[in-house]
Amino acid sequence: VFKAKSAHGNLVALKSFKTQALQQFHMILREVSNLKKLDHANILKFYDCYIVDDYKYYMVTEFCQGGSLPDFISQIPQQRPKLALCQQMAEGLAYAHEQGI
Repeated sequence: VFKAKSAHGNLVALKSFKTQALQQFHMILREVSNLKKLDHANILKFYDCYIVDDYKYYMVTEFCQGGSLPDFISQIPQQRPKLALCQQMAEGLAYAHEQGI
């Protein structure tokens, strides 16, 4: 995952993927199209997907400070904030399921 700036100057995250199967690539593009429609406080905003060359592409999402989820959680010493974070993730997942994802 790379940290970058959009054409509008906003921080975004670029995630690089490679796939050799054209069918898998088209499935991923459809999934990104569905993810772009999600609008929830507990879900990263998906902006787009770009093809760089044959079977290599970048997914562009909202940038989230704090590193990986396991790293972030390991910095929280008390259980109660960890449980609150789990509840927020569950709310985001429930919303995605309500949207058919």
